[in-house]
Amino acid sequence: MANTDHTGLKRCSKCKANKPTTEFHKDSSCKDGLCSRCKLCNCAHAKAWRVIDPIRTAEKQKASYQKHRPARLVHNKEHRQDNLYAIRAAERERERLRTPEMAHTAYMRRREKALAKNAEWARNNPERVKATAQKWISENIERSRAIKRKSANKFPEKNAEKTRRRVALKRHATPAWADKKKVLDVYKQAQILTLETGVVHHVDHVVPLKHSLVQGLHCEANLQILRHDVNESKGNRYWPDMP
Repeated sequence: MANTDHTGLKRCSKCKANKPTTEFHKDSSCKDGLCSRCKLCNCAHAKAWRVIDPIRTAEKQKASYQKHRPARLVHNKEHRQDNLYAIRAAERERERLRTPEMAHTAYMRRREKALAKNAEWARNNPERVKATAQKWISENIERSRAIKRKSANKFPEKNAEKTRRRVALKRHATPAWADKKKVLDVYKQAQILTLETGVVHHVDHVVPLKHSLVQGLHCEANLQILRHDVNESKGNRYWPDMP
């Protein structure tokens, strides 16, 4: 039975107070289309229930969200389009008032979830990750070198392990007929050029020792001397007659 009288007031079934109909939520299951409890009592009841049974409350909220998600997305999109100027102004104001401490707190609150999501995306898109990294390195060569130097100083054990891997790779790629004296002469010539010019020179493998398509040899015929910047930008991505 509806509790709305001719004056436009409705009696709350909880607090027993007569209030305007605007103080009641809509409820299509009621005869007058309004909830039997007023908004204040309804909110207090919901808050108390969340404390009593948080798991069930979360499940109900999730189910409600999934049920109404398409309509909410449409509504949110239309609302943003209709109020774009005001929304952007509010976003700029929030960004202006945002302190580093607030930003750090917000990041730490969602850090684990964000890292897990990023890691999953990287596993599912390895080629895009590799292409993005290579593009950034080619556009930020000096920063990339600085980061590598800092990492090598911060984690010397990783740098040592990488060096040992490189040495092992050379040993496996060194044929029995390689002239070790000529190989050593190439490295000595690189050191001489470095001292004479004041520019660091590296010994580079013309055909890279490690690549998914080819594997060069560590011998005098596959060595060349390059300036350090040319060698680092080349990496293992280029060689003669590459496909």
